[in-house]
Amino acid sequence: TAIRRPSHYKSTNSADLLWGDDANERMSSYVSVGGTYQAPYYTTGATFEPSGNASPSDGSDLPDYVTFCLDCHQYAQSDPERSGATVKAIDWSAERHGAVQANNDGCSGDGGEGSTKAPYTNPDANYVLSCTDCHEPHGTDRRLHLIRRFINGQDIGADTETCGQVADYVAICETCHNVPHPDRGSCVAATCHGHGGTCAGGGSCLNKPCF
Repeated sequence: TAIRRPSHYKSTNSADLLWGDDANERMSSYVSVGGTYQAPYYTTGATFEPSGNASPSDGSDLPDYVTFCLDCHQYAQSDPERSGATVKAIDWSAERHGAVQANNDGCSGDGGEGSTKAPYTNPDANYVLSCTDCHEPHGTDRRLHLIRRFINGQDIGADTETCGQVADYVAICETCHNVPHPDRGSCVAATCHGHGGTCAGGGSCLNKPCF
């Protein structure tokens, strides 16, 4: 579905009326970080999002939601759950699923991204994800509901939250990753994804504190 970028709302340029309607506004063309976009499975091992067809599989039918979402989320946003609090700004250049070179992310001993599941099987691809591959685009005021219920062709269970218990991380991460990585014990090991962050729901955060 073509959408309109928030930064284009006041534009009178006809080219700004829709985002994702042109070939250069699709995830398949999001190569500014030197990576590859691979659409996740719609049904495991058969068809791909968003169309549910066998092709295309490269995201050439999916709008560039990274650019769309970062119109707002490159800045801190107000949090409807917690009065006076904010949702932290997203630094896409520092995200493992964004502009960070996932194939060589500095986490020694795990082979970069580790062992990934189909369709993410090219070890040299440096896969970049669309925000909507794992997240719901708003539509709820509860943070845990912003995690998709269905990721890469798999039902991950109700109310799974990335800032909850370690078991919740595994349910989400294992849709694309074989965990633990070789020579590693846990997704949230302090030397890798954990970094000592503690979330409201308990457990450790991936990469850095969530809020």
